[in-house]
Order: sequence, then C-alpha cells, then structure tokens
Amino acid sequence: MVSFREWYGSQWTDLQVDFLTRLSDDLGLIWGLTTGESGEKYRISPGFRIGFAYSTSISQTSDLSLTVSTTLGSTLTERTCTADYGDIGGVQRVNCRLAASALPPEETLRYRMRMNGLDDTRIAVQYEFRF
Repeated sequence: MVSFREWYGSQWTDLQVDFLTRLSDDLGLIWGLTTGESGEKYRISPGFRIGFAYSTSISQTSDLSLTVSTTLGSTLTERTCTADYGDIGGVQRVNCRLAASALPPEETLRYRMRMNGLDDTRIAVQYEFRF
C-alpha cells in the first residue's frame, strides 16, 4: 500500500478571483484569474476566466438570468515517477498512479493526466420568482 497524499497534496492551493464588469443594465462581463496549483507529482498552470452574465425581468415578480464562463490556460499536467522493477525491468520512468498495476511500465505513461482549463466551462440558467 502506497499513500499518494504527499505526491498529490498541494504545496499551493489554487486561488480563483472573478469580477463582474457591468456593460449595460442587463449584461455584464465576467473576468478573473486563477493562480494555479502544484504538488510533487502534478501542476495546474495559472489561467484566465472570461464570460458573460445576462439578466432580464420577465414580470414584476420574476427574473431570468444566464451566466456562461470558461477558463483559458489552467492546464493540469501529471508528473512521472521512477520505479525499480529489479531484474525483470530495471529502473524505468512510469505513471506514479499505475506503477504497481499489471500494465507494462512504458504503457503506464499513456495514462498520465493532462486536462485543459477549457474543461472548466460553466453554464447556468436561473429563474427567480418572488412572492
């Protein structure tokens, strides 16, 4: 059993700050920054958030709003480990999470995580009725 806590615990936790700049009575520009994050075996690069918020009154007692935002940059990359397979394979570079799996060591590298910040796109529709 190997604990991944030290490898995947963060040395710096990502901080995200978002702002809303009013463009008109019912439209706003969402923008912001993320600082990124890192641990011994991974890194998330800093990024930029961009989007918009639109809100309209349907009646005196109800509103409808749409918010869309996405992150540019902020790519997650997983670092490799070195594993010693002794007489059967020697020392090899591997994916840390899969080093003890049944996969051949060189095959584990294909499964390293790499996620683009564009995967963090948010769309929200909100209907509010006041009574």
